Amino acid sequence: VKLNGTDLVLLNKGQSYLFQPTTTGALLESDKPVVANTGAYTDAPGGCGDGAVDQMAPISILGNRYIVVRGSGTAGTGTNLPEQSTIIATESGTTVKVDNYRPDGTFLNTTTFTLAAGAYRSIHHGDTNNRYSSSIIESDKPIAVYSGTAQSCEVDIATVLPVGGCSGSKRTSTSEFKGYLQQVLPYFGFVLVESSSEPVYVNGANIETTTGNNRFQLGTTGVYLIRFENTQIGNPPNITITSAARMNVGV
Repeated sequence: VKLNGTDLVLLNKGQSYLFQPTTTGALLESDKPVVANTGAYTDAPGGCGDGAVDQMAPISILGNRYIVVRGSGTAGTGTNLPEQSTIIATESGTTVKVDNYRPDGTFLNTTTFTLAAGAYRSIHHGDTNNRYSSSIIESDKPIAVYSGTAQSCEVDIATVLPVGGCSGSKRTSTSEFKGYLQQVLPYFGFVLVESSSEPVYVNGANIETTTGNNRFQLGTTGVYLIRFENTQIGNPPNITITSAARMNVGV
């Protein structure tokens, strides 16, 4: 395994290695297939903090178009606030355009910047204040995008996957969220789908009929967002979301 072209560690099958890189955007390479995770550890029973982790996507499956949706984290644009997305370029001279949308899908503004290979930019996605506001990130060369989101000060990280074409899934599932003492925690979710009419089902029921939340388009992009909260879908212990259209789902 190499980090920025320098030997880091030799691993045998089943072994793992934990390290902290000194820079964001470092290039991690291996001569055989590996799984690589990214995250941070601040967990404790009580107080405000989380262990946040997700699997990194290899360069071979990165894309040029991503959508991030704002959660319920603290409003504002402070550098230490959780509702931010980090964009990392894989090639020099990468031009990135970020279109921001309000929670109702209306267009807000555009930001454009250029990144060198391995360089990154963190943005406060959406309108910086309201849940379900969003950003569409587009580039002329493949980029990696990591999205930070929160419920109040409880934070998480997600490796964002590209949208469009054959990306996304027609079926996804997860379970309810539990607290330290096994209490059921509140949650919210969203479905991004490139169809104005194809039904989306949660546990077999049409989510728009169940919640009364109709889908809305992000500007004129052809991408539609459907949102829901745990109480609107009956607090099921398990959540299965299906559609004949390909979806990108966040819960």
